Amino acid sequence: MDSPYTVETKIGSRRYILTADHEIIKAVLATQFNDFGKGETFNRQFHDFLGDSVFTTDGKEWHDSRQLIRPLFVNQRIGDLEVFERHTQKLLSLINGKGETTELQQLLFQYTLDVSTDFMFGKTVGSLENPQVEFANAISEVQGVQAVIARLGYVQPYYRPPI
Repeated sequence: MDSPYTVETKIGSRRYILTADHEIIKAVLATQFNDFGKGETFNRQFHDFLGDSVFTTDGKEWHDSRQLIRPLFVNQRIGDLEVFERHTQKLLSLINGKGETTELQQLLFQYTLDVSTDFMFGKTVGSLENPQVEFANAISEVQGVQAVIARLGYVQPYYRPPI
């Protein structure tokens, strides 16, 4: 690798490439998207949570899943900034500006969840207004389990999640 922003390493028999090089990221996400895939391991690790969806599949299955959500990303819809503005204002109102510490990680999770559900379904789950929303708590719990599963590697088949 010629980029100072890219590192290649091996852990056990697995090869990892970590990069912050914008040209490589552009190739993976846009110009050479079909040359890269998530692979069977990723699908197996995330299948219980995300099924065979745009997030977990490659090739024709990915293309078919992408076609289902394509209408959400038409230019007119992407330009609908009111959805983002409404939730951004709510987020900013929750950040303490009086020199006190604000825990942003949970607020940013809630913001993302509210914007995503509002943008995709036309109705927000409202987790910024009510942090105890059952749906938000369930997503957060599943994400924690998925983080453990993704890190377990070869011993993952022996792990039984608590949920």
